Amino acid sequence: NNFSMRSFPNPTSGSTSLNYTIPEPGMYSLKITNSIGIESARIFTNQLHAPGHYSINYNTGILVPGVYYLTIESGNLTETRNIVIVK
Repeated sequence: NNFSMRSFPNPTSGSTSLNYTIPEPGMYSLKITNSIGIESARIFTNQLHAPGHYSINYNTGILVPGVYYLTIESGNLTETRNIVIVK
């Protein structure tokens, strides 16, 4: 069981659509970390999800330009993708 996740557009300069697929029911967390692993934003923490496709519009304006990592996790399931913020 693997996650499917992407952000579009990427790179982005204002807002991006965070699209992800949940393979099994459970409590999920979604966060953004910077290039050295420090958490920059927490989208949600331990939120119950049913299996399916989800999309969240996220305003990247609070983040300084650079490369970030979008990580979704639940238990031992983890998926990470990069997201590039430009101005």
